[in-house]
Amino acid sequence: MTIERDFGLAQAKVHRFDLVDGPPLRGANTVVANAARLLGVDCAALIVFDELASVAKLRIASNSKYRNETFLLSGSISSEARETGATTAIDDLSRTHADTPEASILGIGSFLISPVFGAADNPPAALSVFQVRQRAWQERDIQLLKDLAHLVSQELVLKASLDALRILNDERSTRVS
Repeated sequence: MTIERDFGLAQAKVHRFDLVDGPPLRGANTVVANAARLLGVDCAALIVFDELASVAKLRIASNSKYRNETFLLSGSISSEARETGATTAIDDLSRTHADTPEASILGIGSFLISPVFGAADNPPAALSVFQVRQRAWQERDIQLLKDLAHLVSQELVLKASLDALRILNDERSTRVS
């Protein structure tokens, strides 16, 4: 398989989460937009990982406008956050992470990312904030992002629970019929 084909397949699998493309998690979009405002940054994003952890899709909020970007996770800061399950703060990307996909796609100087946990053990997404200039992230910034990521996590678990109830209800309806 070629790299382009692998990337295309992985990109398609990201859409199954329905986190960034559709209305099921409108609350998550609100949290992303509020993260940018509360932390006083240029942009915030919900980063959604595919099942193979090879691709991520960003839903970026900036000045009440949204745009989507997709990038390979290999060598990314987002991949590190997903693997460790820890919040990561980088004050100056140009010194330590200039060759990462986040720095090249977004042209950012500082980056703060916190994993979003779903119903399973590994995080299916992460909440991040970033800006073009360098910034020394404070402990209160890190804690606030963790709290906001927890709100998105709660919505993911609720969505998974509702999906499971729908499936059970459909199965019950089929058996009764």
